Amino acid sequence: MRMKPLTRTISFPAVALLLATFVLCSADRLHAQGSWGDALLHDYTERPQWIGAGLGFGYWIDDALFGVSDQALPCAVFSDGNGGGLLFEVKSIMYPFHNNWFIFSPRLRYEARSGTFITPLAGEPAKGENNETVILEQEAQVDATLGTVSLELMAGVEFFESGFYAVGGGEGGLLLSGKFDYTERLLSPQGFVYAATETNEQKLVGGRKFENFGSFVADLRGGLGYIHELGDSWALNAEFLYSYPVISALKDPDKLNQQGIMGTVSVLYNFGD
Repeated sequence: MRMKPLTRTISFPAVALLLATFVLCSADRLHAQGSWGDALLHDYTERPQWIGAGLGFGYWIDDALFGVSDQALPCAVFSDGNGGGLLFEVKSIMYPFHNNWFIFSPRLRYEARSGTFITPLAGEPAKGENNETVILEQEAQVDATLGTVSLELMAGVEFFESGFYAVGGGEGGLLLSGKFDYTERLLSPQGFVYAATETNEQKLVGGRKFENFGSFVADLRGGLGYIHELGDSWALNAEFLYSYPVISALKDPDKLNQQGIMGTVSVLYNFGD
C-alpha cells in the first residue's frame, strides 16, 4: 500500500501566521523609527534601487490526475506527487513614487519543477517455487521533468526601513519541457525479478512527452524577504515565497497543479538612488 504524507496542502492560515510572526519580530524597529504612521509619512529620503541575480531551490507538492499507457504495458493512473528543483532568477527591487516603504519587484526566473508519482498496480498471478500460485504485488512510478520560464510581478511593503519586507503578486510561466520516465517495481513476494533486468525494477518508458502537456501556467505568490546592504552599492537578498497554482500544467481531462515553497539568495547592485 502506498503511504501518503500527513498533509498534501499548505494552508493560507499557516502562511498568514508566518507573516504575522515575521512582522512581530521586526517590531523592535518601531521604537527607533517612531510610530507606524511616522514610518510611512516622514520626509522621503533617497532609497537604493536594486537589480541583481540569484539562485535557490523550490519544493513542489503536486495535486495531479493523469494516466500513462503504451501498447506493451498496461495503463497506470497517478495522483499526488512531489519533487524539487533549482531556481535561477534576475530581479529588481525598487522604491517608486518617492516613498520609503512601498516596493515594486519584477523578476524573470527559470524554475525546474520535477515531480515523482507512485501508484499501486493490480496484482498478477505467478507460479511460486513449489508450483503454488502467488500474487505479485507491484507499483508504478513516474519521474516527471518540468521546466518554466516565469515572469513574476510583486509589490509589497518594507517594515520601518529595516530591510525586512513582505510581497505578494502573480506569476505567469511558459512551460519549456514536459517529459517523464515510467518504471515498474516488484514489491512482493521476495525472490521474483523481471526477466529483462534480472532485478525487481524495470524502466519501460524514458523521456516521453506528456500527451496533454500545456504551454502556460499561472500562480499567485506571496512571501517574506530581507535586504542586507553591503555598503552603498551592493546587497544580499534572502527571500522565501509560497506559490499557489491557478492554471494546471496538463490540459483536460488531465491535471497537474503544483503548490510551491521557494527560497532564493540574490546579489543586488544599486543602480540609482
